[in-house]
Amino acid sequence: MIRNVALGTISDEIHVDAILDTGATHCIVPPSLADTLGFHSGNRLGVVTTHAVGGARRADRHCLEYVKAGTARANRISFLIDELGPAYRFVALLGLTFIKNFTTTVNFDENRVLFRSRRMHR
Repeated sequence: MIRNVALGTISDEIHVDAILDTGATHCIVPPSLADTLGFHSGNRLGVVTTHAVGGARRADRHCLEYVKAGTARANRISFLIDELGPAYRFVALLGLTFIKNFTTTVNFDENRVLFRSRRMHR
C-alpha cells in the first residue's frame, strides 16, 4: 500500500491510498473516487475490456492530469473506473500506465517503493 497518492485533474486534487500492482495494465479508480474527481460515462475517453481473475470486464477509460506518489509525478495518466471490492472503496490501484514512467524498485525488507525517473537512467 502506498499512502497519500495524489490524483489530479485540471481543477481538483484528491489524496488516497493506492495499491501497487505491477501486473495491472491500467491504473484503476473506484467509482466513489471517480465521482469525486468529476469523471462519469458522459466524459469518458472510451470503454476498455480487461481480463482479470474471474473473466473479462468492461470499464470506462479516462485520463488524469497527473498522479503523484511521494516525489514521483507522471502526467496524463490513463485509468479505468472499476470496483476493487467493498473494502477498497476509497483506494486506487497503480498499474503500468503510472509505473512505466519510472524505474521502480520494491524493497520488501524496508517496506518501501522507490520510483526513479527513467530520463536520468538513459
